[in-house]
Amino acid sequence: MNRYRLIIFGLITFIHSVNAQTIDIKFFDACDQKVKSLPFTLDSFDTLIHIAPNSEVKVDSGFYFLETNLQRGDYYHSFFFYLVLSKNYYSDTLYLNKISSGWEGTLHPLPPRKTVYHFDCTTLCEGELTEIDSNGNVRTKGKFQKGQPSGRLDYFDAKGNLMRREIHRNGNLKKIKKTRTITNSN
Repeated sequence: MNRYRLIIFGLITFIHSVNAQTIDIKFFDACDQKVKSLPFTLDSFDTLIHIAPNSEVKVDSGFYFLETNLQRGDYYHSFFFYLVLSKNYYSDTLYLNKISSGWEGTLHPLPPRKTVYHFDCTTLCEGELTEIDSNGNVRTKGKFQKGQPSGRLDYFDAKGNLMRREIHRNGNLKKIKKTRTITNSN
């Protein structure tokens, strides 16, 4: 009986190791033009994995939502990515937009959360802004009033393809009008 349990355990371990892959993710901060190692979380929508900076970890293949935070000036900024992991080894440097949302205070504020503003690096967003990366591709485009989005706010991938369109009124997200098929081109 113990022999069969050992065989079954070995098969389960083998199947998991075949589906598991090593990931190594860094982040390029467009504001200071530096590659950074930051802590981040991977959410597979049934498991949340916290990953420390400079870590390579094994995860199962599948669809993940990645979140990282970065302090710029007095504000913390959140960045989100969708990843489809299907290789044995995944290594990437993800682009952290200049135009991003940020809040004052602590990294993980307790409710009620402080007001969230949008910044172009450390400058409060005002008027119509377009962020263009070093390859000449638009990354973010929108209108802002006192740091709050006003109307349409568009996010683009590394190739300049529209990924997400948000509609804002009075600084509040009203709806997401368009998202593109998720790929690993950040």
